[in-house]
Amino acid sequence: MALRMIRSTGTKKILAVVLAAGFLIIGLNLLAAYALGKYYTTGFLLSSDFVTTAGPEPIYTWQPNLKHRFNAAFNVTLTTNAAGYRTHPFTSPDGKRRLVLLGDSISFGVFLPEEENLAGQIEKISGARGAAIEVFNLGIPTYNLRQYAESYRRYGKDLQPDTVVLQTEPGDFRDPPTLVLRPWIRKIPLLTWLLLRYHRSRPFVDTSAAGLATYREIVEDCAKRNARLIVVYFPYLIPNPFNNEWRQDKERFESHGAPVVDVASLLATVNPDLTAFRVRPEDPIHPDARAIALVADRLVTMLAEN
Repeated sequence: MALRMIRSTGTKKILAVVLAAGFLIIGLNLLAAYALGKYYTTGFLLSSDFVTTAGPEPIYTWQPNLKHRFNAAFNVTLTTNAAGYRTHPFTSPDGKRRLVLLGDSISFGVFLPEEENLAGQIEKISGARGAAIEVFNLGIPTYNLRQYAESYRRYGKDLQPDTVVLQTEPGDFRDPPTLVLRPWIRKIPLLTWLLLRYHRSRPFVDTSAAGLATYREIVEDCAKRNARLIVVYFPYLIPNPFNNEWRQDKERFESHGAPVVDVASLLATVNPDLTAFRVRPEDPIHPDARAIALVADRLVTMLAEN
């Protein structure tokens, strides 16, 4: 009898430990899922798979002809064309003024509906002023300068734009280490969160030489095609963005002759505290619709002057 009671007590203890561990894992996964929802980059890391296409510089796009709810809280729908970009179908020139927008998640418009991202605001403002511009948005989250150039080679040139706008930000000369989240990993919030935390702690790689080479390629091609090139340099939305990194990158772009729209200085004329322009309070990278409207207005004004 005593032996039976010992065995029964031992079994109960093991069962209690297993149940406690199970509840702990479930609880940690729920917390991780909540944290991932607050972490701005996972909105596109987890919502849809990218499609990678081979080439000298492999690039990735969204699934082609996609239409789904990108972010329910912000009421944003993600729609892509046949090439996987969040923009109009690629068509042959038809006499309209054309602009190709190269960029990353800022051009893409994280947490913004399509009509409020940079492409949408340029079209809206230029149309209201009676000089409509058709904008093709080749912005994809996490793109860098080399991928801007590759998307321009593959698609931008054939669109025969009158103007090319290169949207860039401080990280474009420094690549993060590669992170691949397999589909099965994405189904485990805790594992995904741990990998993202580890990924963010790893040092960036200096790719300024390769980045400048591809930037020069875009500059030269625009000159050859008689297309205007404008660089739009977005800052980190932090209390003091005017640091050495910001100055160095700005000088790199200006040294090749293209005009640079300094977004930090532009926003500071409205509100010196650039954190006020964040699309979400915890996101120091992506600007809200007000900031984007100011940049679009400046671009449309510049284009009207020539």
